[in-house]
Amino acid sequence: MQNEAKASKPYVRLATRKDTFELAPRLRQEDVEEVFHSSGMPPELALRFSLAVSNIAYAVVWRGQVIALFGIAGQLTWGEEGATGFPWMLASEELPLIRKSFLRECRGYVEGWLEAHDELEGYAWAENQVHIQWLRWLGFTIDPPVPFGINDQPFQRFYLRKEDHHV
Repeated sequence: MQNEAKASKPYVRLATRKDTFELAPRLRQEDVEEVFHSSGMPPELALRFSLAVSNIAYAVVWRGQVIALFGIAGQLTWGEEGATGFPWMLASEELPLIRKSFLRECRGYVEGWLEAHDELEGYAWAENQVHIQWLRWLGFTIDPPVPFGINDQPFQRFYLRKEDHHV
């Protein structure tokens, strides 16, 4: 019984290319639309691209399935000013089911990214309220929506500056 409980506990590990193929068909509809409106890419290609350009990427695994991938892209310039990191995350419908444990863990990743980058920045589709709420909870500033991407859809720039961030 104890092994069953341990097996059902979510965990984070380094992401692999295989994870992108596993997660792509199960992405949340809002994530599929966000990716399409920003880049025109289908889910599999967007996940593979995100993994390829990332300095590091992670898979959230629960009950034997990859339920989210996230990472950070951007030039690593440890100790140099001006380095911007570009965080990203795409998830399946199962992610909210482990919300509490995921939220406890994700702040630590942001803290680590701020050690290597002066600022974290990206754009989230304004209709993807789950992402917007998560980013606010993490302490990101969210700008008003502006036209962005291949369809000029409303996207909101989000950013977090090292100098403004308090642990």
